[in-house]
Amino acid sequence: MIKKLSLAVVILLVIALTAVYVFIPSRLKVTESTVIKVSINAANRILLDENKWHQWWPGTETFTFNNQKYRLNKVIFNGVELEIFFSNDSLTSQIQLVPVKIDSTAFEWSGELNNSINPVKRFFQYRKAVTVKQNMNVLLSSLNKYLGNEINIYGFSVKEIKVTDSVLISTHKTFDHYPNNEEVEKVIQKLRNYIKVNKGNEKNFPMLNVLQLDSNEYEARVAISTDKKLAETKDFEIKMVFKGGNILETEIKGGPYTIRKAVNQFEIYKNDYQKTSPAIPYQLLVTDRTKETDTMKWITKLYYPVF
Repeated sequence: MIKKLSLAVVILLVIALTAVYVFIPSRLKVTESTVIKVSINAANRILLDENKWHQWWPGTETFTFNNQKYRLNKVIFNGVELEIFFSNDSLTSQIQLVPVKIDSTAFEWSGELNNSINPVKRFFQYRKAVTVKQNMNVLLSSLNKYLGNEINIYGFSVKEIKVTDSVLISTHKTFDHYPNNEEVEKVIQKLRNYIKVNKGNEKNFPMLNVLQLDSNEYEARVAISTDKKLAETKDFEIKMVFKGGNILETEIKGGPYTIRKAVNQFEIYKNDYQKTSPAIPYQLLVTDRTKETDTMKWITKLYYPVF
């Protein structure tokens, strides 16, 4: 009876060891992937900059998660090489970015683990590989949540709407510095006086575009939508806008520094999503700066005509 029991145990062990070799290969590939609604340029800026990983990494300690440590080895084309450390072993992996559409990017995370010829050690390495895969999934989900929100990348969300104004009257003035609020307000007032003298009515808030012409020359161009086409002069130009055209829109709250930073980010957004513009972008000055002195309460809408 004892001999039969011993034989049965030996047979079970042989079957178990055989199963380990049959079902757990010597080179075990660990992969996870996800598609995130973000342009590949924006994804690259976040993923390839090690100093930005804390913005999306779950937990309090960046590059440590669920008893595993991570090290960014190097940047590769549209991706990174990442070392994963667990117990007394490690795995070299790559996160590769693949554009799916202009506004969507696939994140493919993969690595290979060389398993031991020792069946017992191989089994435990397989268990570790399962944990690595689970952690990959959680980390990619955290990255998806972060990158899927435009505010985390640009500081604001953007929507594409249709143009409603069709007739504008505009004027401009050049400065040897970036114009301040008082200087811009004088240009606006000049334009408003012209509209009033010509018996026109304003249909929307003033529009502003500040263009740097060279190192010490800036042009402030102001426009206002009117209810009718006014006469042109040397100082005042008529601008006809294609009503129903596409235009990007976002809203900013804050003073001059916040607005200028947002204008730069708006340009980056336009380039990230490969938008072509038929006209200059502009600020819509919703808040009357002459009445509201608290810049933190200023509301400015940014617009960018696009195809």
